[in-house]
Amino acid sequence: MVILRFLHTIYKFGRPHTLFGSFFSVFSLYLIVAFQHEIDYATAHTSLFQTNHLFQKGSGFLLLNTILSALACNLFITGLNQWADVEIDKINKPWLPIPAGLLMRKDALTICLVSLFVSLTLAYLGGGFLLGLISIITLIGVAYSLPPIKFKMHHMGAAIAISTVRGLLVNIGFILYFQHYLSGNYTLPSAGIPLILFITAFSIGIAWFKDIPDIKGDRLAGIKTLPLNLSAKGAFLLGTILIAIAYVFMILNYSFAIFSSFSWLGLGFHTFALFLFIYFGQKTDVNNNLNIRKFYKFFWVLFFAEYLAFPFFLL
Repeated sequence: MVILRFLHTIYKFGRPHTLFGSFFSVFSLYLIVAFQHEIDYATAHTSLFQTNHLFQKGSGFLLLNTILSALACNLFITGLNQWADVEIDKINKPWLPIPAGLLMRKDALTICLVSLFVSLTLAYLGGGFLLGLISIITLIGVAYSLPPIKFKMHHMGAAIAISTVRGLLVNIGFILYFQHYLSGNYTLPSAGIPLILFITAFSIGIAWFKDIPDIKGDRLAGIKTLPLNLSAKGAFLLGTILIAIAYVFMILNYSFAIFSSFSWLGLGFHTFALFLFIYFGQKTDVNNNLNIRKFYKFFWVLFFAEYLAFPFFLL
């Protein structure tokens, strides 16, 4: 029972929505590369698309190892951020494990360091490219939370750090990693470009939306977030416009085959998702912390949905 409680605390310490985000992104990126590989193979051999080559010999270990390395890296980065911001979290997020008294600060640091060791060890087993990718992501995560850089102290630095990791490094890096394994080259499939652009915009939205309910603690800590610089309503409106533009881009992409083939599924999915986003956005009261946190959770659901659905737009 004690072990289960401790594991649940670690799970909460890892911020579950970010852990699920890492899992879905890595798994989806593998499917994108694998589906594209099979489509190219079927085209070259004038045969039908089949799924019997999606998991080649050794690819199961490769995928599992990559997912576990990414999850451990995620735990390290989110955990380090909480370890560094205990006083702020006592005001903004008192339910988190450290301010809630469920986890001692020294134990939290131990979990972070063990997670870092596990992540880098698994990345090393995956090869030099994966180790380099995880190492760069880790360094940006450290720079986000700790001095002397501490990107999170300014909204521009925070947005750049989050969008660089979630939008560019994760998507481009893992696509190239899986592409090399399945096809023997580091060519970026054009079909993956819309996802990279979309998630980059989505990541900037994450950086802006997450700070709206944290104004009180951030103001006391001197963190110059966008809601503090612009106002909660202004930051929410700016984020809403950015994400709406991202959805319109995806709708146009699947309507006019800009980067991808025409797809009724892609067109319909993003039209419906845009409708939901606008619907929930206009019902959100940015001055009500509970309300904005519900919207933020829904925003992550849209993030998961994009990764889950995207591979199937290729078909």
